Amino acid sequence: MFKYLCFIFILALHVNADEAFKETRYIYALDSEFNYSGKISFTKESITIQYNRPKKQNITYNKDDEDMKKAYFFTILNAIHVNDERMMLEFFTKKKELEVSVLFPNDMLSDFIQKVEYKKSGKELKFLKIYMQNDDWILIETLR
Repeated sequence: MFKYLCFIFILALHVNADEAFKETRYIYALDSEFNYSGKISFTKESITIQYNRPKKQNITYNKDDEDMKKAYFFTILNAIHVNDERMMLEFFTKKKELEVSVLFPNDMLSDFIQKVEYKKSGKELKFLKIYMQNDDWILIETLR
């Protein structure tokens, strides 16, 4: 499940074509941070992530993925991506703290996620940080 969250939450980045990003993952059990970077392409039907660091890896998610977890998270992150408040509120309670939006998960996601923080400037995502129940976290920042 953690791997899905790492890959899927990166999908919330606002992109028009290929968007560069850096990702930092903190693993509490190891008390270590791991750094990743790459590009992401976001369309209405699919999302492609191309990691170039620490190793080259391509991952594609389709809107109608047969894996229900992937499809479920795709729906959530698409709501963040396109600012669909109605869809977001089906899965989260939203609060605004200064310029940062904070999402607290409802029901099923609360088993894995403590909260999600993100900041947008207009439609552009500046950062997204996911706090996991096991005290791990993932920080995704766009590179411009």
